[in-house]
Amino acid sequence: MKEYDCIIIGAGVGGLSTASFLSKVGKNVLVIEKEHNIGGYATSFTHKKCLFNIGIPYLGELGPDGTITQFLNYFGEEIETKPMEDVSMTFIGNDQFLVHGNNIQEDLISYFPKSKNEIIHFFKITEKIFNEMILGGPPKPPYEMNLLEKISFGINSMITRPTFMKYAVKDNIKVLQKLIHDERLALMLFGKYPFRFVFIGDVYPWEISRRGLWRTPIHGMKSIAGAMVDCIKRNNGEVLLNTEAKKINITNGYAKSVQCSKAQEFFGDVIISNAPLPHTIDVLLRDEKYFHQLRKEIHNREIFTSIMLLFLGIRRSYDFKGVNHITILDRDTFKLNKFKYTPQNCPISISVLERPTGQKDISCTIAAVLPAEYKDFWCTGPNHERGTEYKRLKEEVVNIILDRICEKLSDSFRDSILFVIPATPITFERYTNSKNGSFMGWDLNEQQYGKFIPQSSPIPNLFFVGQWVFPGFGIAGTMASGFYLVRHMLSKEGFDLEKDFQDKVSTRG
Repeated sequence: MKEYDCIIIGAGVGGLSTASFLSKVGKNVLVIEKEHNIGGYATSFTHKKCLFNIGIPYLGELGPDGTITQFLNYFGEEIETKPMEDVSMTFIGNDQFLVHGNNIQEDLISYFPKSKNEIIHFFKITEKIFNEMILGGPPKPPYEMNLLEKISFGINSMITRPTFMKYAVKDNIKVLQKLIHDERLALMLFGKYPFRFVFIGDVYPWEISRRGLWRTPIHGMKSIAGAMVDCIKRNNGEVLLNTEAKKINITNGYAKSVQCSKAQEFFGDVIISNAPLPHTIDVLLRDEKYFHQLRKEIHNREIFTSIMLLFLGIRRSYDFKGVNHITILDRDTFKLNKFKYTPQNCPISISVLERPTGQKDISCTIAAVLPAEYKDFWCTGPNHERGTEYKRLKEEVVNIILDRICEKLSDSFRDSILFVIPATPITFERYTNSKNGSFMGWDLNEQQYGKFIPQSSPIPNLFFVGQWVFPGFGIAGTMASGFYLVRHMLSKEGFDLEKDFQDKVSTRG
């Protein structure tokens, strides 16, 4: 039976990034994926000739010097992208605001002239935070630092990143309410990414918009994953789809193999799980004594708020008037408990996707921030078993969400809908094994942010990668997780991945 240098569980971008880095240096790798599709949440699909992205429709790291572009360049890959000007419409109660990415500050001042000084101050802060965030090269993972290094890092951060430390890692709603006294304006600034998390989550999209850095892959987000698969296969690696990992076998304190569906078993010198960490620990490593402490830690952590997605095909004749992002917020959004959102009051975010060449009708994605726990896990109970009541509730929620949108966009929008494909948090949990359909791994709240779980494990040849471990969320961050892990692994063999990466990317540039 063939034995691999490395087996990676999960063909999300974290697993594919890891496999790409390893295959580039000659490692014999196998990626196993339970679905027929690659990319995890960073994937795409086509329905009735309309292209949809599962996750966010555009990114800020796809420019010539962007993190994702540099990773792909190192892998010897390129993808076609298109710049996006952000034109956002926000509804707050009965109020409506239109903001252009290249004129954000001035547009906001025109709506809130009495808050001019606060608006100017707000964007001075976001600019400083963003600039401080990108200072220096790749940081050392905190769990690799000794005590003196941690103290030095903390002191250095206070000196070189004072604005970041003061605001970015604090609760976003508290920061917004401290900086902005007009609650409608604060809600407007919150509505770009309408989630309650640390303030850096608001800084990032506004600064990317102001700097004109948004880009979208012409052939969908799946092209990022597809480029990495091309790299893996070109370097003699394997990607095996429709193959679900059921158990990681541990023998005498070492990971030996991965037991899969269809009675398949794959053996490797190193096992790396890109599956969600709760699933890895509670299912793939079920009852393994080595993980008692880690199991206890993950059970005490909160996971990120889930969402419901609606994929809409819109008749080509409907005119969005150049708007590509629409947010609908309740006037009381700040007062609502995010874990008790209902279809009647939850934040709604609408993305109008760029049409690839040849697509005539419009792809539109609606994200409704609704908890997985809504009505006893969407009428599926604790075991999340879908039945008639689940389908009934899903249809009911779809109608409520569409009614709220049509109330703002008029019945002409309803008349232009060609089809609707709904996906609940239960749907995403089923396809990704992400607990409660979490989109961003752990909750990015003030108490948890920065407290990363290591990529290493109590088993010497078993590692974790992806958005549940360092450095965290987002496609760029998840790809970087692969970089950090492989850098650590190869350093033991005397290979400096960081230097090789810098040399090759700078030469290519």
